[in-house]
Amino acid sequence: MKSVLNQLFTNMNINPNSANNSISKILMKCYSTKEVPSIKELSNLSNVAESTITKFAISLGYKGYRELVFKIKLEISDREHQQKLEIGNKSFSDFEEKVIYAIRELRYFENKIMSAKKSIKKAKNVFLFSSYQFQNDSIFLAELLRRNKIECSYSTQMFDQLLMANKVAKDDFSIFIIGGQDTKTIELILKEFKQDNCLVLATHSKVNEVSTRFKTICIDSKQLKHLYEYRTLILKYISLQLVN
Repeated sequence: MKSVLNQLFTNMNINPNSANNSISKILMKCYSTKEVPSIKELSNLSNVAESTITKFAISLGYKGYRELVFKIKLEISDREHQQKLEIGNKSFSDFEEKVIYAIRELRYFENKIMSAKKSIKKAKNVFLFSSYQFQNDSIFLAELLRRNKIECSYSTQMFDQLLMANKVAKDDFSIFIIGGQDTKTIELILKEFKQDNCLVLATHSKVNEVSTRFKTICIDSKQLKHLYEYRTLILKYISLQLVN
């Protein structure tokens, strides 16, 4: 769609002494004042007949002055909204770039994510284990898996997780989410875990403590603070990758 402002600017410069020039100048001021005159007001301001204004609007490709006014008001509104967005963008653009960079960092683990995704589809059952801090994230992942008709077992009770670990078979797949302060139980489960078919999602401080026999992904980014609020963002992105 052609910009009305550009059309007015073009008409204003075609013939400086024409009626079109006079009408265009007045209408261009509307973008600053945000007030569009009626056809009668414009007629008085530009010293031309109302019929001339109608012909002017038609020459620009509109049915009449009423449609031209509507387009001008719409364009003024769009420009105002865009300006607000640009002002707002300055306040969060740095954070936005950091989040995008953090997500792109996960490409380093692309093979592990794709491998886990295939294993989940083939698995008879999927078992989730997590430390206390990431219980909500595990519930989120469990719900995603169930919605995709994948059998999934998870409990927020650590004792239940201890019992679950002994039920995991070779044709099952397991996911461990480790981080936070109270991780002794989940670390014990992982240490004694008998199956290799699993994925470990861990914070940077726990990655080095995980056995190298497991596929491990660090959920921390150099660009983001090492706090739960940022880690859960990365975890949800990984969870969505695993089921899509």
